[in-house]
Amino acid sequence: MEQAAPQATRPQRHPISRRARLLVAGLLALFLLLVGGLAGYGLSPSDSTHVTEGRLYSSGFQSDVTAAGWTYAVPLNLSWLSLRDNSLNEGSSPPCVRARGTRRITFAWVPVDVGGDYWRQVVWVACP
Repeated sequence: MEQAAPQATRPQRHPISRRARLLVAGLLALFLLLVGGLAGYGLSPSDSTHVTEGRLYSSGFQSDVTAAGWTYAVPLNLSWLSLRDNSLNEGSSPPCVRARGTRRITFAWVPVDVGGDYWRQVVWVACP
C-alpha cells in the first residue's frame, strides 16, 4: 500500500472576530473625528485674516481707516494690492495711503492679543 504524499498545510491563524474588527474601526473613526474637531477649533475663523472696506483718512504721514465702529492704524509700509494691474507689492508705501485726503479702500486685518491687550492689525490694503 502506498502512502499518500503529505499535503501542505497552512499555519492556523487566530481569526479576529467580526465584532473585534468593527470595534477597532469604530474607535479609529471616533479618534479621527476628535482630531478633526480639535483641528477645526484651533483653526477657527476668529484667528484668520478678515477683509473689509472702510474710509481711509490720510495726512500723508499718518493714516487710519474706519469701518464698522473700529478705527485701524494703517502702517505706511505694508503689503498692498494694485487694483489697476492686480500686482501685489510687498513692504512698500501704498499710493492710496501716502496721498492726503479721504477715500474708500479695501483692507485686511488680523486679531492680535498680547497679554490681554487686544487690537486689530492691518496687514494689507488694496489701492484703486
